[in-house]
Amino acid sequence: MLFGIRTARLAALAWISYPLPLWLTKQPNTELAFLVDFFGIVYLVFRILLREDSRAWLAFCAGALVGAASLIRPAALALSVPVGVTLFCKGRRWSTK
Repeated sequence: MLFGIRTARLAALAWISYPLPLWLTKQPNTELAFLVDFFGIVYLVFRILLREDSRAWLAFCAGALVGAASLIRPAALALSVPVGVTLFCKGRRWSTK
């Protein structure tokens, strides 16, 4: 959304071929599960902020991902404050329906 499709594909290719995440998939750690939730939160928040026609269900999904990330890693509770403030400020344009 920010840099274009070519840059996104290049970043995805670099990420899936990077040896550290590939090695971490064999370890019984919570980093990868947390990163999936974290990147989902980042994607949804940017999608809400950059588009004028964003829907309230995207904010609900972002909040659910913050909750899931908090269950995986309790330090993710700190994410709830900036995400909540961002969605609250953006959500003033949504209807109460």
